[in-house]
Amino acid sequence: MDHTITHACGHLQIHHVLGFTQQQLRKIARLESAPCDNCRRAARQVSSTAYGAEQAATLAHLALANLSGSPRQVAWAESIRVTRLTSLLADREDGTPEACRACAAVTEAQWWIDHRDLPLADLAAGAIAAATIGRKTVAAAA
Repeated sequence: MDHTITHACGHLQIHHVLGFTQQQLRKIARLESAPCDNCRRAARQVSSTAYGAEQAATLAHLALANLSGSPRQVAWAESIRVTRLTSLLADREDGTPEACRACAAVTEAQWWIDHRDLPLADLAAGAIAAATIGRKTVAAAA
């Protein structure tokens, strides 16, 4: 059954509420005490933007190179890189300067996407290994 709900933010929104009468009344009361969908999305966006700016400020001292890959990969990998590097800097055990420099040096978006779920110690080790392999490749080419 459709109900027009006045949310806590003052906006009206139509909701399809199912269930027995008592269940519907509880759902309506819960919906009335919460902001509407648009206000909730806007608040989440503001929070996300503020959190992203805070993380970027934490990483300002690292010289992060542009990532290479498709535009979608780059956008996704940038968010992964910022989150993981912020976590790595905050970690006393695995966040060594060498590990941070090695992770900051990785410029392939695909690498960040492939390694997004690794524990910090493994992420740092993988970045150091990738940097070492890159140096060997450059030395061999010279």
